[in-house]
Amino acid sequence: MTCLRGKILQAIQRWGVPFLLMVVAGRQMILVRTVGLSPWHGGGFGMFASIDRDERRLVKLHTIDCQGRQTIQVLTPEVTGFNEQAWLHLTTAPKASRLRSLGYRLLDLTNTSEPPGSSTFSVCLQQLQIQVWRLHYSQASGQMWYAPVTPAVEVTR
Repeated sequence: MTCLRGKILQAIQRWGVPFLLMVVAGRQMILVRTVGLSPWHGGGFGMFASIDRDERRLVKLHTIDCQGRQTIQVLTPEVTGFNEQAWLHLTTAPKASRLRSLGYRLLDLTNTSEPPGSSTFSVCLQQLQIQVWRLHYSQASGQMWYAPVTPAVEVTR
């Protein structure tokens, strides 16, 4: 019994850390593929093989005002009033609930008399769609392009 316990303890000591590293890296790869987590976060090693960095992610806003005019623009933290930490969290691990919350916040900003970035928004927004996009690169063709990380989240007044 003591010999078996010693062998089990030795196996744990030898294979415990490599197994734990494989679990952490595997979890990170799954989250990158399923929920849009940036490969630069989550304990994985994607940062060594990916150009998808936080500062390269875009938050695209498509708006429709009360007159039916449509605009498409890229949001910045300054326009939304988000601090750097909140913006990083929004783009690194985008969730529909966070994007929806941002959409309602932007709709509320249009109702105030002096919204931040008032030149950016129409005074009367009826509907908007928000979506996070990430940069892709094809080594074979040498081309770079943006593609959506999340489905478009629609918010209406």
